Amino acid sequence: MTSISYELDACESWALSNCALIGGDQNAADLHRSDADLHAYLSGMEAFIARRAMTLLFVGVPALEKAWQAGYSETEERYDAPCAVWTGDWLSDMDGLRETRPSVSKVEGGYCPGLEISYQGGDCEPRYRDPLPTLQEAIDAAEEWEAAWHAGRE
Repeated sequence: MTSISYELDACESWALSNCALIGGDQNAADLHRSDADLHAYLSGMEAFIARRAMTLLFVGVPALEKAWQAGYSETEERYDAPCAVWTGDWLSDMDGLRETRPSVSKVEGGYCPGLEISYQGGDCEPRYRDPLPTLQEAIDAAEEWEAAWHAGRE
């Protein structure tokens, strides 16, 4: 899902929570509120990765703003890879257990070619090499790295 999808889900759950409160169903209201908080949190996580600001949909709803900020901040603290400026497409390995995606991250010294490896659709394991002077050189190096990995040369 994308940050925007999570934002819309959070707003929908928030509205359903309010409707349930008006209808007198506290249990349903609590469940919808939990969903709203979770989706706002996930939106914050995705927004950090995509380098997006908080949506205007959450403005004026302190609980959703707080959950979004928590997701953003906690992801920022855990995220140890540089920010990607280019990503290729995911490619499944022949065994069906792994997939890879070439990427490039911008750092102070240039552009670092990277290779993200995901095992069985789980969290990916980004790896980066030394920076290169241009984005195109780094993209080429990342794609070569991915091809070498799939060919067993990595």
